[in-house]
Amino acid sequence: MLGLSSISVQNYTTFPQAVLWAAIDLRRKRKKKKKKKKKRNNNNANGYNRCHRTSDEIFKQISSSTADNLKESRDILNKIVRRKLPKFVGEARLTEKNKSKVLDLNHGMKDKNPIEYVYFYSKRKPNEASPIKDYQLSSFLPKRFNEELVRVYYKRTDEKKEEEKKKMEEAEKCFQIWCDSKFGLH
Repeated sequence: MLGLSSISVQNYTTFPQAVLWAAIDLRRKRKKKKKKKKKRNNNNANGYNRCHRTSDEIFKQISSSTADNLKESRDILNKIVRRKLPKFVGEARLTEKNKSKVLDLNHGMKDKNPIEYVYFYSKRKPNEASPIKDYQLSSFLPKRFNEELVRVYYKRTDEKKEEEKKKMEEAEKCFQIWCDSKFGLH
């Protein structure tokens, strides 16, 4: 089984797309099961029925399904497994002048160092947690903890390699023109 840990970060748009397309159908099926289980055992309302499915379970459920309404989701997941991923076209760094719509990709704490908010236990005091001191941190840690980039991906089709290559080159040219017109850089 392919776990999420082996799915590339590049799939941050592809995998959710597959799951979102399947979510409505899977949610309907779970609601029907919940109603049946509640009728059987009303004492277990906070037990199994409130359990959330992990992404690996959803991946398995979609991949093994034969339902016609999950075909598109299955196809996306199969492309991920076969590494038929969207191609990276390019990226441009944003500045304060050219921000319009920004998707924040950080450690959940904007520009703050997340390590400053983690408490550690020591062998000497196993029952006492404390923040780590600056001198104890690795010098390899970054100074900045967020980055603002525009990234563009070309979604592959099942066309011939020559046609795909031409389209990819065209996408790269368009991205460079767009960067020059919006940012004066590429």
